[in-house]
Amino acid sequence: MSRHSYPLGALAADYTRAAAGLACTVGPIVLADAVPVVVYILVALASLFALYGLRTILHHLSSVEISDEAIEVTGPAGGLLRWRDLNAMTLRYYSTKKDRQGGWMQLKLSGSGRTFRLDSTIGDFSQIVGRALSAARANSVALGDSTAINLTALGLDAVEPAPDSK
Repeated sequence: MSRHSYPLGALAADYTRAAAGLACTVGPIVLADAVPVVVYILVALASLFALYGLRTILHHLSSVEISDEAIEVTGPAGGLLRWRDLNAMTLRYYSTKKDRQGGWMQLKLSGSGRTFRLDSTIGDFSQIVGRALSAARANSVALGDSTAINLTALGLDAVEPAPDSK
């Protein structure tokens, strides 16, 4: 069994972004006598930053345990997904720059009415993806083209090797 969590260094940047966004949106609402339309826009933006901060808190309080039988997320949004029940797997890449040099990946695993999404900032992300890929192969889960490309980018072979003919 292996345990994985989001490192505080990666979360610190997310906490900073959420706090800065809230300060820039809630501050003017509280301190200024703004036009109602501007207030509505600022409230909407503040809500987005608050949700981003909540997501960061959930990541901070959660960890992922991988065993031969299942993946289990512990924490407020926890749950268990047995590998034998895995019926969908996607690996997406979200670019932050035009040259696709910056960004992150998100692994989405589904089965038994449960869905987990894990960001690539979690510790040993490629190990988690590798174990999920093994389960997807064992369950004959079809992988999309973008998932296959992203698996290759992680150094994993999306195409299952053919068995020896001997």
